[in-house]
Amino acid sequence: MMLIQHIYGIPSLRRTVEEIKMNVAYRYLMNEQITHFSTVSYNFKHRYTERTIEGILYWILNEIEGAGYLSPETVFVDGTHIKANKQ
Repeated sequence: MMLIQHIYGIPSLRRTVEEIKMNVAYRYLMNEQITHFSTVSYNFKHRYTERTIEGILYWILNEIEGAGYLSPETVFVDGTHIKANKQ
């Protein structure tokens, strides 16, 4: 749930839950009942340490690399050049 929130830039957990309920693509990723947003928020504030979160992130990256979707050969960086208004 938190991964979906951060990847798509959803500003709050409450909104993330609403998006997951409405979007079939998100539901495809989650086979279980949707957790209440306050439970996720409580866990991140009181239960999960920085070390735990970092471990989860590295686990995800290792899974992606093992599946062949991650390669250090090419790096894509999103950047937009916007000219200043010189009035």
